[in-house]
Amino acid sequence: MTMAEPPRGRPAPPGRPQPGSVIVSFDLADLERQQHAQAADRLRAAGLESLDVIIVDDQADFYAGWYTSRLAGHNLCFFDGVASLWGHLAGPGNEPGRCPALALVDLDLGHGTDSGFSAVRLLRQRWPDLPIVLSTSPISDHRRELLAVFCAEVNGAPLVLLEHNADTAAQLAPIVERIAAARRASKLLPLAPDPALGWNPHLRWIHPVRVEAVKPRSRHPLSELVLTPDWKVPLWSFLRITATYGEAVRKAKDSVRAPYTATPEGLGREAARRQPWTDAVIWRMVEGPFHAVPGGLVKIEAVDSAPEFLAARDDFRSKIKSFAEFFERVLSSDEIVNWYWPGQRRNTPWRTHLSAALRHG
Repeated sequence: MTMAEPPRGRPAPPGRPQPGSVIVSFDLADLERQQHAQAADRLRAAGLESLDVIIVDDQADFYAGWYTSRLAGHNLCFFDGVASLWGHLAGPGNEPGRCPALALVDLDLGHGTDSGFSAVRLLRQRWPDLPIVLSTSPISDHRRELLAVFCAEVNGAPLVLLEHNADTAAQLAPIVERIAAARRASKLLPLAPDPALGWNPHLRWIHPVRVEAVKPRSRHPLSELVLTPDWKVPLWSFLRITATYGEAVRKAKDSVRAPYTATPEGLGREAARRQPWTDAVIWRMVEGPFHAVPGGLVKIEAVDSAPEFLAARDDFRSKIKSFAEFFERVLSSDEIVNWYWPGQRRNTPWRTHLSAALRHG
């Protein structure tokens, strides 16, 4: 996504929100607003700074009390999606300027709109050092798993996962307090799973997933294995309507034509040869939870020798079909395709094949 092309979703609000303790596009209860203002007064009286916190959540009006009670006194700026966030950042007078202290991003931002993936990508483009937290409902399905892993990949580092439940709610305030203390000392405190940084060891992290092959020894981002070469975009749809993996590969390669393709056929085959064998990656993602792999590292050698994987090879077709059913909507979505092939967002061949797969799946 570039700042020149607005994302899908609701129209962006005009201009820049006025400064204040809480910037919202909905009515915050009078008592909540009063309590929040009083907390800000207490911070100022103690000589402490109110931090600027960005919150991207399509149900911000529902969760406003949840956020204000845990971030009492800080300057909260709510956005109900990527479109309104983009409108704010692209508006007049919104040069990069001072980096906010923290951003809290929901993973799902409403049907038919860009997800938290695009919000993380947009925020990271604007502020390279901005601490970002995934603040979302529990990740309980494969689609959200893959989106969360891709969020960590575009973030360029692991992300803290704070699910909306009682166990993790108490972790938000200490994160803000440590960031505030670091800013008062004019220090940069990365939000990263490094024990030396002193973060709560019970924090949950979403890592960018990498796949390690032994022969030849190499590591590959998960996105590379499921999206490149570019014929893999329609591949996952063909898996639902073909008898074998090889047939789906041939159909996917045949479907990719210029100007959409960025990979000549010979180069695509060479890239595929260098990549770890796909079956192990498919099995690990289907079995899950792959977003919780320690350190985000999937070792092909370990997967290949797992008894469960060896048993699955007898009927691997069912795993491939499950993979397509779980992940094709993410892998063929506008925001993911545009991430890999900017400028090829519309009128691309995969739309036709995805529609056919859904009709016959």
